[in-house]
Amino acid sequence: LSLSPEERERRLDNYYRPYHDAVGAVIASVAEATGSAPFIFSLHSFTPSMQGRARPWHAGVLWDLDDRAPRALIDLLSK
Repeated sequence: LSLSPEERERRLDNYYRPYHDAVGAVIASVAEATGSAPFIFSLHSFTPSMQGRARPWHAGVLWDLDDRAPRALIDLLSK
C-alpha cells in the first residue's frame, strides 16, 4: 500500500495524533494524581497476512522500556 504524502498526513491528523494525544493526556493526568506512572495495557491484533506473506501469529505483546509486565504475560501465555 503506497500512500501519497498528503494522504499520510491526513491519516496522521485524523487518527494517529488525536489518539496519541488523548492517551498521553490520560497518562499525564493519572501520573499527576497518583504520583506514579500508570500501567497501560493495549491489545494489538495482527492481520493474517502482510504484504502478501502469511503471519505465524495472531497477536503480539509489545512494550517500550519496562519489560516486567510483558515478560510475565509472555511467560503465562507460553504455558
